[in-house]
Amino acid sequence: MEITTGKSIELIEKAQAIRYQVFTVEQSIPNELDFDGLDCVAEHVLVTETNQAVATARLVINADGSSVMARVAVLEAYRGRGIAPLLLIS
Repeated sequence: MEITTGKSIELIEKAQAIRYQVFTVEQSIPNELDFDGLDCVAEHVLVTETNQAVATARLVINADGSSVMARVAVLEAYRGRGIAPLLLIS
């Protein structure tokens, strides 16, 4: 597994694809609740396995220095393998 962090458009698009599958398709959460306009200012974490993006999380750092880790999503086929904790320690 490879862990990548950053703010590139390519990374954000891969993260959004995972979130769409997990939140919108599987959990029936409306797109507008997930895609809140903060992706462009957030730091993203992406886990890939064999060139397949399988998990993501997003860190937003607020003006007061506090931060929020959210949008943690792991594709169904990869759940139960201990991937989510890797997102949080990256």
